[in-house]
Amino acid sequence: MRKPYLFGFVVVFVILLLGSGNLTPSVAQSAATLSPGCQEINNPFFDDHAYQTGVVGGKTFWAGERIVMRATNGPSATTITLTVHSQTVATSPFPGVVSYTFPANAPNESVLWSVDSGTADWTVDCFAAPPGCDAFVEMTPNAVVGRFTADAPVYWAPGEPVAPQVTIPAGKTAWVLGMDASGRYYQIVWACDKLWVPANTMGPNVGDPVWHGAPLPTDVVE
Repeated sequence: MRKPYLFGFVVVFVILLLGSGNLTPSVAQSAATLSPGCQEINNPFFDDHAYQTGVVGGKTFWAGERIVMRATNGPSATTITLTVHSQTVATSPFPGVVSYTFPANAPNESVLWSVDSGTADWTVDCFAAPPGCDAFVEMTPNAVVGRFTADAPVYWAPGEPVAPQVTIPAGKTAWVLGMDASGRYYQIVWACDKLWVPANTMGPNVGDPVWHGAPLPTDVVE
């Protein structure tokens, strides 16, 4: 049973009415491709409500599934926290995005997301594992999906182009994991690998119904 700790008896009453029936994913994908836990998180009821803490417990998640939680509009909040199996797996300054990819099937799992103070408006989503090896590329806690704003040459290390040369066209999207120490390159997930592109070729995924232009991570990664 879902247990979002929302504020007000009206919200609690709505939770009880929802019961545990079929849930509609809040992203464009078939529920048949998702674990019970992923389907539960995709219940639209968790979106567009102001609350401090949300919980999904006692559900199975499948390897490679990724949960993404975005919090905005919290006048007293300063930090977002995502907890899986009682362990903090991601934090972010508020407003912002936290996310996590399940490395293996997780039966009877619990997921908790919260802001440290007051309430926030939440958008929460869970995505099926991508086909092939992409599902098992290790992600950074603050990874987000960005969009290429210009054609991007690809590097196997900062300043070291792949051979033969590969260019990703503008308009494509990719997971962005962080930056190199110079701040001149973003590390991305592309073709089942971690690669690098010039930082000036990527920007937030503006207009996307999940990412809403979330800022790209500036954490230094290797």
